[in-house]
Amino acid sequence: MSQAPLNLPQPHSTDPSPGGTASLLRDWKTVLTLIGLLSSVSVFAYLAKQRKWSEIPASGSALTGLLIVLACLALLISLAIRKVRAQRARIDTLLTKVRELSASTQAIHNLIVEDRAALVLKNFLGVEQTDGAAVIICYSHRPGPAHLADAAKQKGERVPLNDDEANLAMRLWAIVAPPLGWERVELHCSCEFSSVGQARKATFDRFANSHLILLGSSKHNWVTEEAMGANRDLLFRFGTDQADAYITRPEERLTPSPLTDEAKRNRDRLIDYALITKMPNPWNPQRRAFVFAGCKAAGQLAVEQVLLLQTARLKEILATIKSPGSKRLQVCLSIHYRYGIPLPELESDTLAVIGKST
Repeated sequence: MSQAPLNLPQPHSTDPSPGGTASLLRDWKTVLTLIGLLSSVSVFAYLAKQRKWSEIPASGSALTGLLIVLACLALLISLAIRKVRAQRARIDTLLTKVRELSASTQAIHNLIVEDRAALVLKNFLGVEQTDGAAVIICYSHRPGPAHLADAAKQKGERVPLNDDEANLAMRLWAIVAPPLGWERVELHCSCEFSSVGQARKATFDRFANSHLILLGSSKHNWVTEEAMGANRDLLFRFGTDQADAYITRPEERLTPSPLTDEAKRNRDRLIDYALITKMPNPWNPQRRAFVFAGCKAAGQLAVEQVLLLQTARLKEILATIKSPGSKRLQVCLSIHYRYGIPLPELESDTLAVIGKST
């Protein structure tokens, strides 16, 4: 991807220095104004010395001197305002160049981060060529208070992405797909696939011909539940109850902090958990399936942190695993956060790996 060249200032400017001879010549009007002002003040002082103060206004010469003084003061003030405006224009130009340079630097930084993330994910995903198979990114179905997903389906429109999954979904599509050679990437809500009746077989046939990237736990993504349930060798799994999702492993249950009204109001420090899972596609072992999911929104954002932002952490994780190229790989994460709208406020330095499995 090409980047537009930076519009940097030249190291040697041809403009004369502010204190040089050329600057003084440009300000000749100011010099003449000062001479005229001093002359007028001298005349006015002489006249004031020769007459009484009460008689000065009656003198035409004195009045003329006063008017000259006022005119010179007005001219001087006008020139000063003009210089201030010129200096302000120069400062505005400089600030504009600084902002342009900052934007260009940020764009370069983003490209570097994205390239690094794409490289690490390329090694992790292990799906460099899809051999004509589609890559389906399947996100959670959460109707929400206004039942936006159901309304969109009835209108034949795209079901809206969830706030905590949107960035990961779009960046996987835009950043990871091109360098990996993924030519067919599809983005779907889990509610767009049917798991009942005659449509069930057609759905699973479609999954069998695709690599799957599943976002969201089994609480709101039935494809996640179905795919993980079919892989019997997984150590970590999602469980659900009426309150929320949780993560299980042998003889242990990892339950996130309850998000009560009081916890929201007091902005308590809470904890959430997440899973990064790589496994064979249960409907076709020759394809891959990935689950990137948190129990709550904070956990979902923690997955994004590891995959796209803290890629050094992902490299460290993979380095500690005996077989990072294994078809099955799980990483369990924990993170602390505080409630926020529209997204929770993560304490990124608390992001921790609490379990791995291959």
